[in-house]
Amino acid sequence: MDRFRLAATATFSLSLLAGAAFGQTPPADAPPTPAQPPAPDAAQAPPPAPAPEAPPAPEAPPAPAHALPTAGIAAYVVGALDKACAPLARGAAVKATASANGMRVNGDGNLVEGLDGGRRITVMPPTTANPNNCTITVRYQAGEDASILDGLAAWAERRDPILTPDKVAAQAPEDGGVSVTSTWLGYANGRAEGVVFILHNKTDGTPQGGRIGEAQVLYSFRPY
Repeated sequence: MDRFRLAATATFSLSLLAGAAFGQTPPADAPPTPAQPPAPDAAQAPPPAPAPEAPPAPEAPPAPAHALPTAGIAAYVVGALDKACAPLARGAAVKATASANGMRVNGDGNLVEGLDGGRRITVMPPTTANPNNCTITVRYQAGEDASILDGLAAWAERRDPILTPDKVAAQAPEDGGVSVTSTWLGYANGRAEGVVFILHNKTDGTPQGGRIGEAQVLYSFRPY
């Protein structure tokens, strides 16, 4: 092959390479890598949420204003109420309750405790018609009614729920003088409890019976 043909062949080959190179589409640039957000600065982190406040402590029940009686007719009345009447109103057996409290059962089925000086405690158990009611009849010496009233108030203050005064020495006329009524009531925890104390006085405040007075303590218990 002469030099002319060799040069022509070389020129043609170069032009083909150049054309091929010119016709090719250059590869597209890769998409840029997105910038990563800077790591949070620990010093700039928001403070932790404050701990919730503890609920306030429940208020303590008020201290009893009256002391429980430890002697005298008032102690016997409170004892009969707490150990005989309240259990009987909840279904306790009459004979077992009387035996446990040193009382006798009379011909009427009542629990009786004789005391000195004409004093006496008589507990009338609940009946079929009133299965949750109990009555105490108290014979006391003139002047002892105030101590009985204070003793019942002390007992009421120690109940759960506390029995609060509803009436205090409310007077109403009756044959022979006036009745003087004090009541305490409580409602909570699915039950209602109440105590009523009734004196029978002359209009001058002394017992209608003279030296010996007679009063009733009515106790009631009701689940609801």
